[in-house]
Amino acid sequence: MHDAVPILRNALAGVQLNPSRCNVYSNYTGHIYPAKNAEIRGVIVKQVTHPVKWEQIQQLLYRKHRDYTFPMFVELGAGRQLGAMLLQTSKKAYKNYQHISC
Repeated sequence: MHDAVPILRNALAGVQLNPSRCNVYSNYTGHIYPAKNAEIRGVIVKQVTHPVKWEQIQQLLYRKHRDYTFPMFVELGAGRQLGAMLLQTSKKAYKNYQHISC
């Protein structure tokens, strides 16, 4: 995947990033994306060559908002790996889990 880094970096240079309306978590850091566009692009590029932190993000969300009623957790794609991790992380949140195959 290291060969993809310069290609992705060049592609992202031409993408307009708008301010997010909600918190967006980075698969690379496991935390909310930074506010500056240059930093966002750098984090996106780094996630190509580093492990994703889906489980850490789920744990952070459900520890931080333990008393919150999550309306829905949606996983898009062929697999159900995030749902399996969600079941381990928060059975309460898993009750509102939906998988959409695409």
